[in-house]
Amino acid sequence: MSIDFRLNIDSDILRVAAWGRDENLAQVEEYGMAVLSAAISNNCTRAIIDESGLEYRLGKIDTFELANFYSEKVPQMAKVAIVCNPLYTDDAVFLETVAVNRGLQFRVFFNKQDAEHWVSHEA
Repeated sequence: MSIDFRLNIDSDILRVAAWGRDENLAQVEEYGMAVLSAAISNNCTRAIIDESGLEYRLGKIDTFELANFYSEKVPQMAKVAIVCNPLYTDDAVFLETVAVNRGLQFRVFFNKQDAEHWVSHEA
């Protein structure tokens, strides 16, 4: 199974719902570029990406590389919130830490309400 996703634009917020499982780093980067392209082409400065239905299968090294990839590609986005399945807390928090250390406004949440609140408020 691969990563499937649906995109929706709400003013300047890109909303993404993703499900399936990530099989490898290249697949996740391709998914990330599709999301980023949609954000840029629709002038979205914020994103809420609901990955609660996505199974994370990348190892630590690939997760580290993914955060590096995002830090090179995503600086146009003002805020990116990822909603994750709590089963993948360690992987999600590691991704957030690496991304934030590279200057991204990137946060991981385990419920959609917290993600909505963070993305919708200044600071």
